[in-house]
Amino acid sequence: MRKNSFFTFLFSCIPGAGHMYQGLMKRGLSFMLLFSLIIAISAFLNLSILLVVLPVVWFYAFFDSFNYRNMPDEQRKDVKDEFLNF
Repeated sequence: MRKNSFFTFLFSCIPGAGHMYQGLMKRGLSFMLLFSLIIAISAFLNLSILLVVLPVVWFYAFFDSFNYRNMPDEQRKDVKDEFLNF
C-alpha cells in the first residue's frame, strides 16, 4: 500500500524517517545511525572534513525513500528490510 506523498516528503527530510514511515524500520534506523555517527565522530575527533559526507547520505536516503514509494506493489514485496543495505 502506498503512503501519502506529502508525508513521505516530510519524513524523507530526516534521513531514515521516510523509510520508517513506509515500514522499512531496519533500513531507516541504519540511515539515522549513519547520519548521527558521522556527526558524532566528526565532533569528537574534530574532523570537520567528515561533514562533507553528510549531504551524500542525506540525498541518498531522501531519493531512496521516494524510489521505494514509487515502486509497483509486486516489487515492493521483494525489497528486503536489512541494516546498512548500501
